Amino acid sequence: MIVLTGITGNLGYFLVQELCKKTKVVGVVNPAEKDNEIVRKLYEVDNLQLIFSDVREDFSEKIGDIDTVIHSASLISIAPGHKKRIFSVNIGGTENLLKIAKKKRADFIYVSSVHAFSEVPKGSVITEDTEIDESKVTGNYAKSKAIATKLVLKEKTYGMKVAVVFPTGIINPFDTSKSFISKVVRKYCSEKLKYTINGSFDFVDVRDVAKAIAKIYENKFFDKYILSAEKLDFSLLPKICGLKKYKVLDNFTAYLYSYFCVLETLFGIENEFLPYALHTLSLNYTFSHEKATNDFGYLPKSIKNTLMELLENISKKKLLSTI
Repeated sequence: MIVLTGITGNLGYFLVQELCKKTKVVGVVNPAEKDNEIVRKLYEVDNLQLIFSDVREDFSEKIGDIDTVIHSASLISIAPGHKKRIFSVNIGGTENLLKIAKKKRADFIYVSSVHAFSEVPKGSVITEDTEIDESKVTGNYAKSKAIATKLVLKEKTYGMKVAVVFPTGIINPFDTSKSFISKVVRKYCSEKLKYTINGSFDFVDVRDVAKAIAKIYENKFFDKYILSAEKLDFSLLPKICGLKKYKVLDNFTAYLYSYFCVLETLFGIENEFLPYALHTLSLNYTFSHEKATNDFGYLPKSIKNTLMELLENISKKKLLSTI
């Protein structure tokens, strides 16, 4: 039996579908999400038991014997600030889940992020051997994931069976409004955003990540694995989204505009064109999934196909809203 956190998230929902085919799953849901539409759907899933608890609270008395904890819950933010909350959830939550795993003598699979890897020269190839050091990454989210990852790997030295996965940017083609990439794509499709920059980042289909984690669990691959797929060139993204007229900003203008966007967020105006996003795109890293491919046959689909699927779903939703 598995304990799985983050089940209402982009990845967690697909993990439930994969893992419940193999074993019973105890899904941990934040009490604040009790009336969430996704939670209502999850009640219908066979082999799934829901418990309501913050990941920072000890819920070990609510569960029986388990063999594995899969910790996918995370607070993601590319905006500056919110350090206390991000660290509390991402680091404090991981510390708590590790304590529960030790108490239950369970294995531990942690969903980290490629943002946890130390920043190296632009254009570098990132592998599982790349250093993890919170002092060498940018932004509170990346720092929190680096610290949490080190906590998990430290337990491995004490004998706990641990696997850590590092997904790149996850695209859920059915999420048309919540994630960073879906918001950006929507804005290009509706012509609310007419700027972009030169830069790229690797994205991966959420279904490929879920299947890989299920395979890691099933075959007990206790190691570190980058789950990447393919780079997306942001200078071409508006064109892919059907935007005919747009401007590729030079670096100086882009960063100047991004700090104006930060000011907008202070007034509650949602914005994705932020300094952290620009910084990440400018690094132009290649994230190698060679190890996952060699160890368990990880072969992700082309992210272009996933992006086309997302565009189709956005188009359908737009059409339905006009009926």
